[in-house]
Amino acid sequence: MTTERPITSRLFTTSVVEGRIELDEKYDKAYNSVMHLIRGLTEEESHHVLNKAFDDRKVHDELCLGLLVSILADPAIASRHYHDLTLVSRDSLKVVTETLIHQIIGERFNRLSESTRRQLLWLVRELVKTGINNVEGVVWCLLRQIAGGDVSTRNVWLAESLVDILRENRPWLDKFPIIVASVTYTYLRILEDHNGPQFAGLRQKEVNFVVGLLRERFQDCLMIGRDLLRLLQNIAKIQEIEAFWRDLIHSPSSLSPGFTGILQLLQTRTSRRFFVVRLTPEMEKKIVFLCTDVKFGMQKRYQEWFQRQYLNTPESQTLRCDLIRFIIGCIHPSNEVLCSDIIPRWAVIGWLLSSCTSPVATANSKLALFYDWLFYNTEIDNIMNIEPGILVMYHSMRPHPVLTTSLLDFICRIIPNFHPPLADKVRAGMHNSLRQILEKRVVQSLEPLFDNRHMDAELRKLIRETFPEFCAANSVPGAEVKAEDFVAPVSSSSSVTHMDLMVETGLDFRTSTVNNESEVNNSNHIGEDEAMFSDEEEEQQQQQQQQQQQQQQQQQQQQQQQQQQQQQQQQQQQQQQTTPPSSTTTTTTTTTTTTTTTTTTTTTKAPAPASLPVKPIKVEKTVIKTEEVSQPLNQNVSEPIDVKPIVNDVSSVEEKVDLSKHLDYLESDMKTILLNFQKEKETKQRCDQLQKLCDLIFSDDLDQDEVVNLSTCLCQMLSDDLIPGASLLPQDISPE
Repeated sequence: MTTERPITSRLFTTSVVEGRIELDEKYDKAYNSVMHLIRGLTEEESHHVLNKAFDDRKVHDELCLGLLVSILADPAIASRHYHDLTLVSRDSLKVVTETLIHQIIGERFNRLSESTRRQLLWLVRELVKTGINNVEGVVWCLLRQIAGGDVSTRNVWLAESLVDILRENRPWLDKFPIIVASVTYTYLRILEDHNGPQFAGLRQKEVNFVVGLLRERFQDCLMIGRDLLRLLQNIAKIQEIEAFWRDLIHSPSSLSPGFTGILQLLQTRTSRRFFVVRLTPEMEKKIVFLCTDVKFGMQKRYQEWFQRQYLNTPESQTLRCDLIRFIIGCIHPSNEVLCSDIIPRWAVIGWLLSSCTSPVATANSKLALFYDWLFYNTEIDNIMNIEPGILVMYHSMRPHPVLTTSLLDFICRIIPNFHPPLADKVRAGMHNSLRQILEKRVVQSLEPLFDNRHMDAELRKLIRETFPEFCAANSVPGAEVKAEDFVAPVSSSSSVTHMDLMVETGLDFRTSTVNNESEVNNSNHIGEDEAMFSDEEEEQQQQQQQQQQQQQQQQQQQQQQQQQQQQQQQQQQQQQQTTPPSSTTTTTTTTTTTTTTTTTTTTTKAPAPASLPVKPIKVEKTVIKTEEVSQPLNQNVSEPIDVKPIVNDVSSVEEKVDLSKHLDYLESDMKTILLNFQKEKETKQRCDQLQKLCDLIFSDDLDQDEVVNLSTCLCQMLSDDLIPGASLLPQDISPE
């Protein structure tokens, strides 16, 4: 028997670019196997034939899959085939639930046709009603497909259909505390999106459902932790939510006998499974790729694409909070990523903050960034959750000062205003965060951040009043900064790229444990050979004044050097013209018996500190013989000397300079390019890095300090290449 191969997919939408896939072939084969067995038979006969065929374990899975495809593809026979499936399956529909979780919903939900999608929700309703094993995992995956910030017809339909299923099967829902908490977290979040008049009916339905869960299953909702209050704050003006708020604050025991108050919630860290449930699988893959595979400096096109895809409408601005909480709580890069040139988390979060177009969403995003700071406990909280906040401020001081000042103003004002009765607790949490940041050396000092001269005087005063101990002494007392202290940080958990599939799909709902071992700094690009901040940063205030004076002197000294070199060449030419050929002598090499010090008007240099410019010193030629040591050393040799001028010898002009503090004055992307150039050995790769640097220089307006420090770094790094015969310069320099 031959079956006609369909041109299009039975379940998925196809296009000219993306047609049928291998999964379609597998589903068609299973579907045809079932149809071959039951075609032309009555319901009773087909049931008997299927029951007999299912005894063969080799075809059991294929027939289950075929019945599943027929249910999703043909609504007319869906009820009959679901009845057959539940009666003849030998594995409690394990094949069906796993196929839904891992393939149809988990990977290709957005490719499902409209009819297939409606049949899928019908099937889920039947599975929940029947109480099939593992159907809670199917519901969890459907929760993930409700996208935040999306008010399209398809997304709103999915949210409404799922809430109807859960309301109809409330006894089933109450059996799974983790599903209760995940459903509560999801619908509290999307209530913020359904605020338009066209969503009034759906909004009221969702409010009644979620408030019922909060009041009746509050003990299950407690596992959400502090982010439960963050979501409630965003929708606190809804009448039913406002009433729940009053009970939450004033009579907490009425919700649960063991609940002592909101402080208990705020001190409970939110599990990453709740952050995951608020991103669709496609969003998660893309944001994880951006944070773990894209090199720093190459992220712009990926960010632009992501913004066009998910953040291009006014309603979608609320998604930024979900993304920030996901990055902070779930993406904890490995040591290999931290020490590489992959874009750090703080840079992605900085982009999300700076590109936000809604003031309300911006304020909520700042709260999402610093939410773990407010009640930070060094014993149970993870430093990886507070590291992005400090680094966003630290690295934005020069390129985005407005962002830094707005974040500083936020953390100062949030302390008394978050919840006045708990102001002391919030202050303690903020101080614990900053203390932990300094102890783990996420940054070496808070002085450049808290005492930035470019900040408004009122803000600087506010910072000094809010964080007096960190303004008076910005480093850990008694801690001496050593180079060996800068080690690659150890991530407290693996990256979500390889998250346990059981947790990812909702099949494993055991309480997650918090791993607080090896909590060290998570700032990117910190390795054995490269530190994020200079070892001399503790003396930065004193050096800034010296640096400014040195920078002013450097240009003058360079001009003096050029003038002296010109005078030197003129003197040499005059000396050669006045010296007879017969009386010309050559400079001899020093031996063990004769010490000859050759000094003419050539320029030499006395040892000097690496960071200071070098002044040329003129010394006259003096010949000292070992047997004439008793003679005065200042006796000049009367014989004229033939001097050969040295050209392009950079090593004779400047010694090696410690570039660490010069690099710290540059922007992070420029610093990264220079460090990559310094490490590269191949000429082509070095030229590529220089090209990137030139493009960056042309695109940015550099101030005087940046120009001076950049020129110092380039002179030092290119010193070996500015000698004739080196790799980057030709052997013979043409007049052109």
